[in-house]
Amino acid sequence: PHATCPRPLRWLTARIRSLPAPAVDAGLAIIFLGAVVTERLRNPLPLGLLSVVAAILTLALAISLALRRRVPFTAFAIATAALCAGSLLHVPSVFSPLANQICVYSVGAYASRARARWAVPIIVAGVLLYFAGTPGPDQLDAEMVEVLLVWLATWAVGYTVARRRDEQDRARVATARQVVAEERVRISRELHD
Repeated sequence: PHATCPRPLRWLTARIRSLPAPAVDAGLAIIFLGAVVTERLRNPLPLGLLSVVAAILTLALAISLALRRRVPFTAFAIATAALCAGSLLHVPSVFSPLANQICVYSVGAYASRARARWAVPIIVAGVLLYFAGTPGPDQLDAEMVEVLLVWLATWAVGYTVARRRDEQDRARVATARQVVAEERVRISRELHD
């Protein structure tokens, strides 16, 4: 896959992978905040309580991005609640769904199996709540189903990655145990001889 990437992109990808995960997640949160601030400067919300609430919801989403690997289920739940609240109050950013989608992937990829599975009903409820706050024509139903399928697919990709990682870890442990057992047998034979 790296052979098809342009050289600067390969360099950037390698640099990002070499960074500690918390630094990458903090960077992601900062990029999200910068994007939302830019959006709000171009299309400001009316001053007042609603703009304060919108800022708090944006901060909640940014914190969720920053903590998505350390506490994936909590980060996902907070991001989903913030996204839904923004929609119901009619103050969502165009970047808020993307932040939530990253947390959806993260809960599948980094949470325990049980917690990751609990994310599925929350995803469904979150998408329904998000669209409950979105006024619009009848085509909204089709869009809601489409978004739900994309969010569930995003979760499934994360969940599959985690299960594959678990299998690789189990295979490594089994191989290490087998090597140790073979070494013990070899030492035992040498002592016996």
